Amino acid sequence: MALFFVVINAANLVNVRLYGEMEFWFALIKVLAIVGMIGFGIWLLASGHGGERASVSNLWQHGGFLATGWHGLILSLAVIMFSFGGLELIGITAAEARSPQTTIPKAVNQVVYRILLFYIGSLVVLLSLYPWLEIKSSSSPFVMIFHELNSNVVASALNFVILVASLSVYNSGVYSNSRMLFGLSVQRNAPKFLAKVSRGGVPVNSLLLSGAITSLVVVLNYLLPHEAFGLLMALVVATLLLNWIMILAGAH
Repeated sequence: MALFFVVINAANLVNVRLYGEMEFWFALIKVLAIVGMIGFGIWLLASGHGGERASVSNLWQHGGFLATGWHGLILSLAVIMFSFGGLELIGITAAEARSPQTTIPKAVNQVVYRILLFYIGSLVVLLSLYPWLEIKSSSSPFVMIFHELNSNVVASALNFVILVASLSVYNSGVYSNSRMLFGLSVQRNAPKFLAKVSRGGVPVNSLLLSGAITSLVVVLNYLLPHEAFGLLMALVVATLLLNWIMILAGAH
């Protein structure tokens, strides 16, 4: 973890092009993996190699779509908001994007299609392959399914993809955090030293401060290994909800 922390921050200190190059490959690996998992899952369902429990009927059996009632749906909204957090960061890239008048609207409009494919599509395949009652929260559902099907190679590959996805999230976080701190400083809503920019156009002090705060999370995970994720998730969801409310208010 410490190694990845150092590498990601060091790469972002060089210039924004290196960040973009890293994120391109991270995103490509994630997209290919998800499309591959969906395709492989469909093949398992169609060929019958998914096992006796694999069936599209799993989508409406075992209690249906609201198996635990509206109470369960409302509780799951926190996880949903946590999963979709970061969509609003598209706007932050406008200042350093080529032709933002065309690229930003295009990226925003593609979000709906990507949600339908990568989120809804993978969930449909996942829940068809495996009854939701038997899915454990201690591991990735796809990894667990392929492991039980004796596809250990695929399961190991998915673990690698999960690592890449985590690096991608942090890479984007480093970029967005430093730019938001820089913007606040330029607007005189944060200390002046955060507005310092390197020759490569990188807000150095903002990025270093972001990295220092992130290091506290590493310490928290060491001190509270079982509670750290829950605490951070609650903080992230509350912050996301506030951000979305402010964005909606600002848009109107």
